[in-house]
Amino acid sequence: MIIISWNIKGFGGSNRKRKRGRMCQEIHRRLIGGLVDILLLQEHNLSREKITSFGSPLQGDWVTFSGHGYGSEENAGGVCISLRGKWKNQIVENVVLIQGRAQYVVLEVGDTKWGILNIYAPNQVLNRKLFWLQLHTLLPHTVQKWIAGGDFNMIEDPRDRRGGRSSSIHGQKLEEWERLIFLLKLSDVWNIENFSRDKNSLQFSR
Repeated sequence: MIIISWNIKGFGGSNRKRKRGRMCQEIHRRLIGGLVDILLLQEHNLSREKITSFGSPLQGDWVTFSGHGYGSEENAGGVCISLRGKWKNQIVENVVLIQGRAQYVVLEVGDTKWGILNIYAPNQVLNRKLFWLQLHTLLPHTVQKWIAGGDFNMIEDPRDRRGGRSSSIHGQKLEEWERLIFLLKLSDVWNIENFSRDKNSLQFSR
């Protein structure tokens, strides 16, 4: 199973309206034309109405579950999980936990339930800590295996980031995050040796 997570920084909004078709083509050409099974999108900035009119961001045989944005106009945040059609019969549950911020899909493969969790965490440290606590409280305990992806808006090690604000590093504020990791039995699969060190890029994080 190949899973890709991507913060697309907005399908929605009047300034992006003309670019939606082009963005969908890019997603399909670069990612979905290959062997990808599941695509996690964050920050699509689409309201409920816009999701209905916009349709699926993917071409071909895909199942898509979208959670609309938040705020008075529902034009901030937003999460989306798309699964290749071959997984359709394994889907037993799809839930938006926190509107615009967190959702999951459960797949039943054999005797095992796999939860695919898509996260778009808050920028502010205090809000993010409360967010991890919410997830810890709301996620079902009946799922045996979890895979979590998304935009966590934090890093645990300075080596995971170059450029930007160093204030994103809050090692002493990670108690709820660590408790969530323990609950879900998560392991960081990232290999730091593969982290891009492109000298032309001044700011990015893994």
